[in-house]
Amino acid sequence: MKEEYLHYLWKLNRLPLAHLTTVLNETLEIINPGWLNTDAGPDFFNGQIRLNDVVWFGNIEIHINSSDWYKHKHQFDRAYDNVILHVVYNYDVPVYINEEPIPTLELKKYIDKTHFDKYDDLLRSRLFIPCTESFDANDFEVQQQIDIALFHRLERKASELMFTNTDHYLNDRRQILMCSLISAFGNRANRLPFEELSQRISFEMVMKERWSKERLEALIIGIAGLLPETSSNSFEIGLITYWKQLSNMYDLTEMNSSSWKFSGVRPNNFPTLRLAQLVGFLMRWDFSDLMGMSAKEILNKYALFFGAEPSAYWRTHYRFGTSAVRDFSRKFSKEMRTLILINGLVPYLIYLKQYHDDYHAGDVAIEILSILQPEKNSLMKKWKDIGVSIESAQDSQGLLELKQQFCDYHRCLDCKIGHKLLEGSTVNDCYDFYI
Repeated sequence: MKEEYLHYLWKLNRLPLAHLTTVLNETLEIINPGWLNTDAGPDFFNGQIRLNDVVWFGNIEIHINSSDWYKHKHQFDRAYDNVILHVVYNYDVPVYINEEPIPTLELKKYIDKTHFDKYDDLLRSRLFIPCTESFDANDFEVQQQIDIALFHRLERKASELMFTNTDHYLNDRRQILMCSLISAFGNRANRLPFEELSQRISFEMVMKERWSKERLEALIIGIAGLLPETSSNSFEIGLITYWKQLSNMYDLTEMNSSSWKFSGVRPNNFPTLRLAQLVGFLMRWDFSDLMGMSAKEILNKYALFFGAEPSAYWRTHYRFGTSAVRDFSRKFSKEMRTLILINGLVPYLIYLKQYHDDYHAGDVAIEILSILQPEKNSLMKKWKDIGVSIESAQDSQGLLELKQQFCDYHRCLDCKIGHKLLEGSTVNDCYDFYI
């Protein structure tokens, strides 16, 4: 039994609310279950009950065991003094407020066992998604939940972007956009070091030094801590020399080189090569607030930035001191362009909507996702295997969030698909979804 399940039953009024009795055999009627509190304090605010023909208004607290009241130290928190009803699955000890017993409802005998067994099966499932065996990709609720998960993902990423940059660059749009784009250059293995790198580089620094590609490369790869200490190669010697100048000029320190992952990463994704591509991108990139621009105008603008190539050195190298067998083009692949737009540009546009009330930017972000091709990975293949149609990045981003933030945590009670399976029909008013 989980407390979330009891919250679900309470919120949905899925109990015989007019025929209840407390553990002390008092007649109890739930007039209003209250509204779910997602912050600190009692679980449901502003409830209304009738206890032995007397109507009470106040808060309602829910626990698995009544002794959890003391386990969670509610007796020391004045926020719980206005609790009018303690709802528990198992009544194991009496609970008091100001030496008066709290009216307590024990749910054991009221819970629908068939309903709980359905939920328990979902909770115990180890399939790709908990409801794989009952999943129907054609259900209306499936697309609804994918859309909900998409907005959940976009708002989460925009919030992360804002809070990551709050300390140093609050409301500096140029810096926040650049940080978001730099972070997006990291693949799964090197996402965190690219995020750290983005916090160490200022927009002004980049703009000041990009008159020389070699200086900008020395700046960025030097901060990353990936330049060799010594070399006999003329290009490498030039970067080392510039880095010594720049680190003194800006009082810069290097990242820990061990933060970067090469092992298990394909050469095309080596951080050294990605950093060199970042330099090429920043050489062409020009900040603009994108205000009033359409999705297609923005995509055309960024296509020019992605047309850049790294220095010629990287045509025959993946990392310093090691030559590649053949001469390769280091242009941005189509897949990489898409990932940078999805993970770098789109979160910034949603940030503009959330923190600068630019609702046009929010609409453009969704349109960009509807234009971009979906990511190709093993997760998308599994969704396709169970019948889900994936037409654009809008679909794939929603499915990523659904899997990673809902299904993997068995949050079936927060999911419209889960509601449909548990109740047999859609429950629209159970939780406040992202719409």
